[in-house]
Amino acid sequence: YVEYEDTYNRLNDVLSYRKDDIGYNNLYMITGRVPYAERVRIEKHMGKGDIVILTKAGCQSLNLQSANNVIIYDIPFSVGWFIQVVGRVARMDSEYEIQNIVLVEAKDTIDTYKRVLIQDHATLIKAVFGAETNLPDNVSEIDRKFMQQLRNKLLWKFKRRRGGTR
Repeated sequence: YVEYEDTYNRLNDVLSYRKDDIGYNNLYMITGRVPYAERVRIEKHMGKGDIVILTKAGCQSLNLQSANNVIIYDIPFSVGWFIQVVGRVARMDSEYEIQNIVLVEAKDTIDTYKRVLIQDHATLIKAVFGAETNLPDNVSEIDRKFMQQLRNKLLWKFKRRRGGTR
């Protein structure tokens, strides 16, 4: 999963160049520009050893239950979008009992902030996919608490200096 077209193009180039080293069968690219009929064709023909690169717009209305690995290259800011991406493979009629979700993170960057945001909402995410049924009573209160915790940990690392600058 990627959010940016330049990342999508770069991954396409790298994966195509390294096909023999990686050993995949087919490489599919799905963006918002790919017609619906082509998306359906990819869903039907995708098999083991195939790679599908999705963009944010490309993952709409797509079922990839024949896949069990998702690599999220651009971690989304939104927990909802994370659920949307994972939901492409985590389907009732999936061929696999376990889906592997991998987040690619550049440490101590905005990626870390986004990863921690997703981790801090693990209970909600698990509930969406049926792994946990007990949700906190006041989810919005917890959201505010986690957002403040994330800001304190990652976004505002530098203490204020005299004069109000950071």
